[in-house]
Amino acid sequence: MWRGPASVTSTSSDFVAWSTTGNLYTQDFDQVKTVIPLTSVSVNLSGSTSSVDNNPPTPTEVRDEMKITRSAPLVLTDFGFNSSGTILGIELEIVGQRNNRISDWDIRLVHLGDKIGTNHSVKIERNSQDQPNYVPNTQRYGTSTDTWGADLTSTVVNSASFGVSIELVSHPITPHSDTAYIDSVLMRVFT
Repeated sequence: MWRGPASVTSTSSDFVAWSTTGNLYTQDFDQVKTVIPLTSVSVNLSGSTSSVDNNPPTPTEVRDEMKITRSAPLVLTDFGFNSSGTILGIELEIVGQRNNRISDWDIRLVHLGDKIGTNHSVKIERNSQDQPNYVPNTQRYGTSTDTWGADLTSTVVNSASFGVSIELVSHPITPHSDTAYIDSVLMRVFT
């Protein structure tokens, strides 16, 4: 059964913070969002001013000729699981408004305040026409047989400190300035 988080926290960091007042249980447009837009600006525009950001948020990072900003971790915990037996997999669904311009940076399980397991972010690559792929507004991570590279037990997943950390980034290929919105985050455990 899909479950939503009871606790939503924007952790302290040097990156763009999140508002934490939205409802992440249902797709009702009562959204959690970054407090300022995430931006991508080309560092090599050869004099063009069409995509120049003269006051980018700090800090920024340069990746493949693009100056990008990313969000602080949004930590969602206390999903209220009451699982028993062997944990076979975890599936996560994030619904938001990415406007084809907000990408994943780090999507990872958390327990007791620490990230655990592997990063399940969707990697941005170019297709055969040299155009970037995009992360859709609804994205699922993990499967019924994917434990995310973590040692998951029923004690871990039932803990109020178990959940997911979400970090998003401005699109690393397409110049833009967009706010990241998350409408719902649901998780389910397979035993």
